[in-house]
Formats: sequence, structure tokens, C-alpha cells
Amino acid sequence: MTIDKIRFPDTRDTLNEDEHSHRDPAERSEESQHTTAQLIKAVIVHIRENFEKPLRVSTLSSIIGCSNSHFYTLFKSTTGCSPKQFFIRLQMQRACDLL
Repeated sequence: MTIDKIRFPDTRDTLNEDEHSHRDPAERSEESQHTTAQLIKAVIVHIRENFEKPLRVSTLSSIIGCSNSHFYTLFKSTTGCSPKQFFIRLQMQRACDLL
């Protein structure tokens, strides 16, 4: 699965209400979705750059500064698959490219 083909559905990421309370709820949600997508894109870039190394969810979650379980939820809601499924698809894509 290439990064261009990853779908980015609606995600619900909580924002600090004190900083953003003056904004319309729809605007806060849109900003949250954009931020979450950008964070997950950064993780995907890291996965691609370190494809040959063993990767752990704890390492990936530390990139965006959240717990393992929250990272898993964000990743799956953003990409439509778990981090492990994404990595397996990436491996399969690389294998197909080598053939």
C-alpha cells in the first residue's frame, strides 16, 4: 500500500479545550483531523525509512508522543489498518516490486 493510496477517514482526536475554546466545534474537529493525519504520515515516513529494522509500536508511538494504545487507535482510524497490517502490506509491496 503506497502512502498515496492510504485513506484518511474522519478521526476524533481531542484538543486542549482551553487553547481552542474560542473556535467553532467543526473547525476544531477539522484541525484535529489534519493534525492526526500529519502525525500518522510522519510515522509512515519513519516506517519506510527504517523498513529493514525491526519496529515496535512503542517506538512508533514515541514519535508522536502518545501511549501505545492511543497510537494504535489513531493509526487504525487514519489508515484503516493496524500498524502490523500496514507493515505486512508494505513488505508485500516491496516483494512484488522486487519480482
